[in-house]
Amino acid sequence: MEKIVWKGFKHNYKNFIAFFISIVLSVSVLFLLAYLSQAAGMVKGIETDALAFAYRSELKGQIRAVIPVVILITVLVVGYSVQFYIQSRVKDYGMLKILGIQRKDMRRMVVREYVLSCGIACGAGIILGKIGTMLSGGVLGRMAGQSFAEGISMKKVYIYTAILCAGMIAGSLLAVFMAADAKGMTGVLQRDAAKEGRIEAPQSVLYFLAGAGMIAGGFFMVDNEPMMAHIAVFLVCAGVIVCLLFGMGYILEKFRNCAYYRRHILSWNHVYHYWKRHRSRVVIQMLLGVLAVYFSFLMIRGTLHGRLMPNDFVCISKAGSEEAFLGKMQSDFGAECVWFPFVWVNEPGSDSWIGMSETDYNRIFGGEAELAEDEVFRVWREEGSRESMLDNSGTKRLESVTLGRCTNTEWEEPEGAESIGYDFRIQGEKIEELLGFSLTGIVVLPDGVMKDAADRGKFHQVLMILNVDEENLAGATAFAEEQRSDGVLEEAFCRRTIEGIDRKESVLNRLISGIVVGAVVMLGMFVAWLVHFSEIDEKRARHKFLCVLGMDRRQARRVADVEILRSVLVPVLLAAGVSWGFCRTFLAAYYDGSDIAGADKRLLLAIIFAYVAGEAVFCVLNQVWCKRQLEKE
Repeated sequence: MEKIVWKGFKHNYKNFIAFFISIVLSVSVLFLLAYLSQAAGMVKGIETDALAFAYRSELKGQIRAVIPVVILITVLVVGYSVQFYIQSRVKDYGMLKILGIQRKDMRRMVVREYVLSCGIACGAGIILGKIGTMLSGGVLGRMAGQSFAEGISMKKVYIYTAILCAGMIAGSLLAVFMAADAKGMTGVLQRDAAKEGRIEAPQSVLYFLAGAGMIAGGFFMVDNEPMMAHIAVFLVCAGVIVCLLFGMGYILEKFRNCAYYRRHILSWNHVYHYWKRHRSRVVIQMLLGVLAVYFSFLMIRGTLHGRLMPNDFVCISKAGSEEAFLGKMQSDFGAECVWFPFVWVNEPGSDSWIGMSETDYNRIFGGEAELAEDEVFRVWREEGSRESMLDNSGTKRLESVTLGRCTNTEWEEPEGAESIGYDFRIQGEKIEELLGFSLTGIVVLPDGVMKDAADRGKFHQVLMILNVDEENLAGATAFAEEQRSDGVLEEAFCRRTIEGIDRKESVLNRLISGIVVGAVVMLGMFVAWLVHFSEIDEKRARHKFLCVLGMDRRQARRVADVEILRSVLVPVLLAAGVSWGFCRTFLAAYYDGSDIAGADKRLLLAIIFAYVAGEAVFCVLNQVWCKRQLEKE
């Protein structure tokens, strides 16, 4: 049995290389993602009780969302390579069946063959991934601090990768078992023959219209609500799938019957049948390009702009305990500070706001608010706010809002406290940065309502805004964090601390986007090359046939170049066009129709250019390889 396995490797090593490389690439990418997941877990963020959503690192959650997508892509790649390798071994398996090998022996041999090959490939993939983690660790050590890079647990990385590798091997074996009997091999051949049938489906027009509607719906969604971009991009991708896979039949048939098609029948007939045979691969390659451009743009874009934080500290304490803290900050660090009592203003199903009294707002921020008992004035923070939010000022209402503690966290009301719903009319609102630190903004309340809400909710706390000179910032930050850990302050948002977290997240963000996008594009290239590799005999026969028809070698090579270029660059250009249109729509909506930020626009252009250029280089190399294969006797 072992001799048969080794002979199978020896005589099919060229075909086996494709399967081997697919496993190696997949494992190395998963190893790197496991490493970066551990690194992301070390970015602790700032845990708060009064505002649970503030400054917790989202990187680990993003990686957990990315890993299933990468696994799905690797499964597709391994599936293509397994299918190709099985087809190359059809004669071998059929001969063994003729020689009388029983099915259980055949399965045992196949298990040994693929467990051995997957084991070797996984080991090579881990070695390649380890090299990648050494390079990534060097970048993290240089950009985020050596202690940060050294604290990553490699033991957990190996365990996590081993689990993923075991699942991948199990999936590969399942694919092999589904194709490793005589009926399965016959079915493969029958399926290939069935693809030559014509596409005649008038109902495909309905599919095309439905897909076009889904694409338009995705663009409409992101144009009206940029924060729904993740859902919108998947809706666009689903529309592309419906259009290209199910909605092209009738269009292709009509095109096939036109005069232009008949005048160029040799070229377009090949396109017609190539599309029917490989439309799934073309659609997958296009979708991979769209997702690669979109997610890399979205992740890197967040690292281009510094966080808007106009104040050095925003701190929260119980009323009456702020004097000692403020006195220390002023005497030891020369802090400039303002403070005021506040309550949380909780909109149903929305973020919480800082609520302050009309008198404090006019005194501290120089406002001129004059409010009736049922009116409020709202101040949005600058970051993420749009002018369209202010269109209905004076007519909008805040209904069923609760005043007191923040409802974003789980808390128990003090004994005797009352949670009462209030209804207000918004007298006016504006966009101005007063607090920073990702707090939604300020709601100015009538003095009587403010006092009533604090008394009813038994919520008497003060919010302090402080600024110090740069030379005192490090000491003041250490003191504020110490006061928070000792319980003197209930919350302390420190600009220096948050900038350190942002710096680490930016480095990891770029590493993750670079690795994921690079892996997705590389795996897409590998699938395209694998298809060309599996059809090289067919291409060689077609090349010779064109020469027999009277074409000279130069013309025949030009035909081959056009076919290869078209099969690779058409999905790439479609992906670039869809990505460009979607991301431009997102930016225009995010900036509320104003001019697109120059840095964001340049980043989008750079990512699309890099994507198209990388695919173009691959196409040229693929053309050179295919030419050499076609000219072999």
